[in-house]
Amino acid sequence: MATHIQAALYELCWHVIQGNFKLDLAASVLCDMMELRDDMPSILADVFSILDIETSSLEEKNKRDRYTQLVGACLERLDPETLESLGLIKQAHQFNQKIVKIKTKLFYKQQKFNLLREENEGYAKLITELGQDLSGNITSHVVLESIKSLIGCFNLDPNRVLDIILEVYECRSDQDEFFLPLIKSYMCEPLTLCHILGFKFKFNQEPNEETPTSLYHIAAALLHHNLIELEDLYLMPLDASIVEEHKREITEAKQIARKLTMVVVPSEKTEDKEREKEKEEEKNDKPPDNQKLGLLEALLRIGDWHHAQSIMDQMPAFYATSHKAIALALCQLLHLTVEPLYRRAGVPKGAKGCLMRPLRNKRAPRPAESFEDLRRDVFSMLCYLGPHLSHDPILFAKIVRLGKGFMKEYQSEGRNDNVKDKMDTLLSCFLSIADQVLLPSLSLMECNACMSEELWGLFKLFPYQHRYRLYGQWKNETYTSHPLLVKVKAQTVDRAKYIMK
Repeated sequence: MATHIQAALYELCWHVIQGNFKLDLAASVLCDMMELRDDMPSILADVFSILDIETSSLEEKNKRDRYTQLVGACLERLDPETLESLGLIKQAHQFNQKIVKIKTKLFYKQQKFNLLREENEGYAKLITELGQDLSGNITSHVVLESIKSLIGCFNLDPNRVLDIILEVYECRSDQDEFFLPLIKSYMCEPLTLCHILGFKFKFNQEPNEETPTSLYHIAAALLHHNLIELEDLYLMPLDASIVEEHKREITEAKQIARKLTMVVVPSEKTEDKEREKEKEEEKNDKPPDNQKLGLLEALLRIGDWHHAQSIMDQMPAFYATSHKAIALALCQLLHLTVEPLYRRAGVPKGAKGCLMRPLRNKRAPRPAESFEDLRRDVFSMLCYLGPHLSHDPILFAKIVRLGKGFMKEYQSEGRNDNVKDKMDTLLSCFLSIADQVLLPSLSLMECNACMSEELWGLFKLFPYQHRYRLYGQWKNETYTSHPLLVKVKAQTVDRAKYIMK
């Protein structure tokens, strides 16, 4: 029986080698026959062995090729267990695992294709177009038409094109008048622009990374022109982290004040001071990359008080302006806002002063022309600045001199009831500024007799009861409102005790 089966298998395989029978059909028949008998794999192996000897001696290469194809087709269709019994593989289990891995790699591994059919030449031309000299008759409209042509000709991805426009804008951040209309005309979805900016900020949130000032500038410019929304920007750190940092600063300030009032051994006192000095140096050497403060500074630099105020409202009182860069940026904006009024009513006789150029931004706070205009933005800015007006003694003197000029008008006679109400309101505003800004700032300034004399020149014009109310609040309440003032009071008391030994 086995001999007849072997002869039948031989005849079948030989017809395939001769080309008289289809390869797939023969392989299917052979695989089905494997289930008829237990010794069928051994019989088939004998047939293949005979055919291997016969075809290897033939001169006709096509017959040898058909034989190898038949053997390969049979092996593909045979179960791993059958192949193992034939001795063609070592272990069926390992063979199965290998097949699974190979099939996964062939059929399920994602291949990277340029599905959009983008061409690098298009991006090169795009960068050249955006980087050209803009001093001639080049307008954003002309460049936008060229960009559209490049997108259509080279199948460029519009979102990638927008990303490259922002990259070039970041490198040429002084060209606001060109890039802002270009982005406004190009962009159709504000959220897309916000997402691209978010990826740029996210990239700089990695350790040892620092967000470039140019990125803050373009984000501030886009916010100022309402191309993106402040709520859609995800910046670090989180508001909760800022609140925790502020609480930690207050706690540290109170601890320092407590240590300075305690009676300690001189050697221990010196060691504590050295430790505190080292901590302060570490803070100054490695400031954290606070992206919210960086954006806030950029907004103040371009004169966007509305969005800057929104950011500061989300932070603890005076937290933002406790950073010197923020305080100086806000002081500069105040300089520009009070400049016309100061020239009219604040400059002392004989003083020339230095004229300040206004911002080119038409959306910046309007300069104050009268004392009534101070209520529009200036008083609000000063309240946010608080004791950190101490960073700019010149602006301190300007505000005091404006207060003197107002008091002269206030004390003049011949006012009707309507004007009197407005002047009383302005007097209340100046008293609040003196309480919340001028006196605390004087406490944080280094010894400056000129500032004290200048401030006394304003205070002596206030009514007696108002003046002494300000003194009482300065002594009893002001020094507990801010960590820096807590430290300054403790250090002053400590220094006074040292002198009085």
